[in-house]
Amino acid sequence: MKDVSPDTRTTQAPRHQGTIGRRRMKEAEQYHADKTGISEHVYDGQTSLGVSGIGHEHDNALAGCADVEHLDLVDDLDATAVGQLFGGLSIVAVDASEQFEITGDDIHCALVSTGRLALDYDGAADRHRTVTLVEEGDILLRPHASGPAPKFSVRALDPSKLIMVTNERFSQWVAHPGFVRALVQQLADQIADRELAAATALEPRVEHRLLMKIGQLAERFGRATPQGLRLDLRLTHQQLADMVGAVRESVTIAMGRLAANGDLIIDNRTIWVPYRPEDSAPRP
Repeated sequence: MKDVSPDTRTTQAPRHQGTIGRRRMKEAEQYHADKTGISEHVYDGQTSLGVSGIGHEHDNALAGCADVEHLDLVDDLDATAVGQLFGGLSIVAVDASEQFEITGDDIHCALVSTGRLALDYDGAADRHRTVTLVEEGDILLRPHASGPAPKFSVRALDPSKLIMVTNERFSQWVAHPGFVRALVQQLADQIADRELAAATALEPRVEHRLLMKIGQLAERFGRATPQGLRLDLRLTHQQLADMVGAVRESVTIAMGRLAANGDLIIDNRTIWVPYRPEDSAPRP
């Protein structure tokens, strides 16, 4: 498990020419990366190659514009604001299947820069539960409780990079008039996601919990197709069981019933959630 403590060093954040986070810029850079295997960013006329090995903690890795410019969170910020709010923060890379934990009194939260992780909860009698999935742009907060600390942990599903946000920097975030609205919206979306996860857990039947959870994942991670929302996470039945608080055998049976009833379309580990009759035309 990676224990993360604050990096006491700071650095001058590079300035990116133009506005950060615009869609056309993202698409152009992605096209370049697909063609060459190199993500290239320009700072004050100088080229910096955004290539680094993922799967270990980088020595002296500090955040810059290139680590956040693809996030919707910064769409309304210019280069100067991005440098002020994110420049110089420590970055931690986590291998797939590796656990991650926020430690250190000076760290307020972690921002997911790339990758996808699972937020897990280990309850009584060794009962394991995956509360939700988090991806780039999501914010991981340290759990707070008046009694014993909840047994939450974060596990990387894919190679991931996280930006460690200090208490001082988070105070700057909430004081920045151009950023606080996006920050509040992001946290509100995450609260809504947790509320739906809690509501799903209260459903008595495994089939209902499973259909609600898959629908939630499809709304967030799915792609629109003529057949419905396609979920390409390729989750195993055990992973789905961890999400709905059931055993794998029950999930296998429930998946078969949902497919037979037409509630889901399943091909190997790809799942489609068909559009409901009340839905309008399929989403583009």
